[in-house]
Formats: sequence, C-alpha cells, structure tokens
Amino acid sequence: MVRHEFHGALIGTIAQRRNADGVILFRAQIRLKEGGELTLSESKTFTRRALAQEWQRRRAAEIEEVQATGLPVHGLVTLKQILQDYVSDAKGIVAWGRSKTADITCLQKA
Repeated sequence: MVRHEFHGALIGTIAQRRNADGVILFRAQIRLKEGGELTLSESKTFTRRALAQEWQRRRAAEIEEVQATGLPVHGLVTLKQILQDYVSDAKGIVAWGRSKTADITCLQKA
C-alpha cells in the first residue's frame, strides 16, 4: 500500500489487490479529515497503477481547488446530519406526534 499526503488532512492511498480471476487491480482512495472527523472518502479501482496515481492526483487537485475558494468540500453526510436538517427545516411548518419524534430520535442515535 502506497500512502501519499497532500495538503492539510487530505490523504491518498493506493492498494494492490487481486480479483476473483487473479487479475491485479489497484484501488486509489482519497480521504479528507477536517476537525478530526472524516468528511470525504472516495475510491476508484484501476487496472494500472499509473492510472490510479493520475486519478488520485487529479482528484486531490479538484478538492484543493474547492477548498481554496472557501467553500465546504461535501463528501460524507451522515444520517444524523440529514435528520437534524430535516427537523430544523420542518419545525413549525409540519406538525407530528410522539411516534415520529421517537423514530427520528432513534435513527439519530444509530
């Protein structure tokens, strides 16, 4: 496994593996951590290491370009975050009972 560190907490790895047919494949992965939490994780599999490295470099440049604009890099959104947004947007607009409140609370804990 080859690990590349880009700017900040953007980390890329390339792992070699064999598929069921015995063909060697290379999985390129890019992960971004912000504030100690994983915010983005992407991976793609290639038949050649050079292709995996090129994708990784290109994707890292795209992510860094978005970061340079000051916009958030969207990647992983948790169910908890989606439910929190839903509750805050629907509050006062939609009325619901105890059952829905309990279900949302249960899902947020999962």
